[in-house]
Amino acid sequence: MIQRITSLLNKGHARSVQMKKQVLLGFFFQGASILLGFLLVPITLDYLSNDKEIYGVWLMLGDIIAWFNFFDVGLGNGMRNKFAEAKAKGEHQLARVYVSTTYVGLSLIMAVVFLVLLAVIPFVSWQTAYNSTIPEYQLKLTTLIVFGFFCFRFVIQLIEKLLIADQRPSWSKAFKFFSNVIALAVIYILTIYTEGSLVNLSLVLSVSPIIIVIFATFYFFNKDYKDYRPSFKLATREHFNSLMSLGGKFFLLQIGSLILFLTDAVIIAQIDSLGPEAVTDYKLTQRYFNIPTIAFAIITNTLWSAFTDAYTRKDFDWIRNTVKKTVMLWGGLTVGIIIMIFLAIPFIELWTKGAVIPTISLVVMMGIFQIMLNLNAIFVMFVNGVGKIKLQIWSAYLAMIINIPLSIYFAKYLGWGLTGIIAATCVSIGIDVIIRPIQYYKIINGTAKGIWNA
Repeated sequence: MIQRITSLLNKGHARSVQMKKQVLLGFFFQGASILLGFLLVPITLDYLSNDKEIYGVWLMLGDIIAWFNFFDVGLGNGMRNKFAEAKAKGEHQLARVYVSTTYVGLSLIMAVVFLVLLAVIPFVSWQTAYNSTIPEYQLKLTTLIVFGFFCFRFVIQLIEKLLIADQRPSWSKAFKFFSNVIALAVIYILTIYTEGSLVNLSLVLSVSPIIIVIFATFYFFNKDYKDYRPSFKLATREHFNSLMSLGGKFFLLQIGSLILFLTDAVIIAQIDSLGPEAVTDYKLTQRYFNIPTIAFAIITNTLWSAFTDAYTRKDFDWIRNTVKKTVMLWGGLTVGIIIMIFLAIPFIELWTKGAVIPTISLVVMMGIFQIMLNLNAIFVMFVNGVGKIKLQIWSAYLAMIINIPLSIYFAKYLGWGLTGIIAATCVSIGIDVIIRPIQYYKIINGTAKGIWNA
């Protein structure tokens, strides 16, 4: 049995062999991480005495942090493509220059962001921003802790981008797993010896990933990536501009995507008939359906840099074959999501100990959203890998413009509540689901012109 598995893993193109090994490792670490993440929910709710308002605020903070994840002005993704291209061409010194320039440039950007946050946070009414009754001083301190540690983590987590660019994305899943191990252990200890505290929770969940990433950074730059170790002397304005030329496009794309996908929690909190408590119901239902999407992302995330490598080498047959197989996997995954729809309500009720019981309409719409999102991801990875993202930017901003008013209309004025929020997102991303495969076929067949090839 073991010999057969080994034979299957080592069969095919070297690029495919690398992908299969990364997918296998990714499933292991991501599966373990998901399990720990699910265990974190009831333990965290217990620690907070099942206060859904406090937990809802924490989930909103997580969404806001996700917004700031893209304030590298696209440098991380620019490095991802440029590093993969340089390595594919054997230009290792150039690859190191790109790594160095990204580290230095992003460090300067995040230093400015932190100073701005330090000046702004004390003067914002966070009770109003979160629509919460939690004491203002706690909200200010929690926000400062989360954003302060985030700014530091944002720079050091570039090692994950480097590993992904080198077609080794499973390591980022491993980092998440070990981070969850630390968080789970510390929160469990807090439940025994302390009272529930949003401040303590923010400290634990902010520091645990930093510990892992610092260790990983020193390890990889002293072993596997010693030749690419960043140096302040190698950072240049010329290469920064080169990274920004591509990375700036990714930044614009990500801003549009962020507003599309991550404003849901803010909208829910601000609608009087819903509020922060409803954020918990919405996000935990979404987290349940994220399981197949995260699993599929383990596969699709290996495609981005693999497509960059294959496109640089003009290996179009490999690209076509890989896309065809991935679409077939999507079909199988869709069947799994349909089964999850039938199991969702009893599972979520058991998982949250009765704290969350979603409606059937929310469950069905959340499943439809994940099916659409997974199909789109296949072709997005190709377009991102070859850097032809101008059309994607336009469609993302069109979806963003539609989504917010449509969410409010569906949820508030039609009375659809949480179901209306996700229904609006489904309508908005329908644009991408249609045009992204068309763009792929045009590019791969050499017929893409104008905005389709920009």
